[in-house]
Amino acid sequence: LVYFAKTIFLLKKSIGFCPQFRCDSSWPEMQGIGYKEWLDALESGEYSISTVKKEIVRNSVKYAKRQMTFFNSFESVRWFDPRDVGSIRGYLEERGVALS
Repeated sequence: LVYFAKTIFLLKKSIGFCPQFRCDSSWPEMQGIGYKEWLDALESGEYSISTVKKEIVRNSVKYAKRQMTFFNSFESVRWFDPRDVGSIRGYLEERGVALS
């Protein structure tokens, strides 16, 4: 949540510069999650921080699901809990990967 709050703060600050720089929602840079929602809100005139937050969360979850679908399409992918260093090391050592 701290990261999310900082992101919202930075987005609000950066979107505030859009009118002076004539930002356009069609720019690829403005299509990223977070920017798109803020620009849509500003362009529609329906500016509500809570609504924008909900849209950002919803779009982030949808994006994460698409990523997982993509990665799960590879049969050879092996998933590990990043905190389970022993399993990761064992898997790599079994395959002859030198660890320092």
